[in-house]
Order: sequence, then structure tokens, then C-alpha cells
Amino acid sequence: MSNMTYWDIKRERNKQCDKEHLRSLRAADWRVLVVWECWTRDIARLHKLLADFLD
Repeated sequence: MSNMTYWDIKRERNKQCDKEHLRSLRAADWRVLVVWECWTRDIARLHKLLADFLD
């Protein structure tokens, strides 16, 4: 298996795990907000996103 194949499979499995976890949390009546690391660079935007979500 090539390195590229390994990472493709790993990324797909990670996506599936993320979907399963989100589904499970929502089934337990949790509201879920996913924050991407790149969003943390703009603190004002992140603050608004979090405030809107928690409002």
C-alpha cells in the first residue's frame, strides 16, 4: 500500500468516525459546533461564532 493510499483510507475513516460521533451527540440532544483550527486565527470572528451558537 502506498503512503497516499494509507492517508486516503485514514482520512475517510476519520470522516466516518466524526459523523458517528456527531450523530451520537445529537441523538443525546446535544447541540454541536465544530470549530476548525484555522477559525481560531480570527478571534473576533470566533467570538461572534461562539456567542451566536451559545445564545
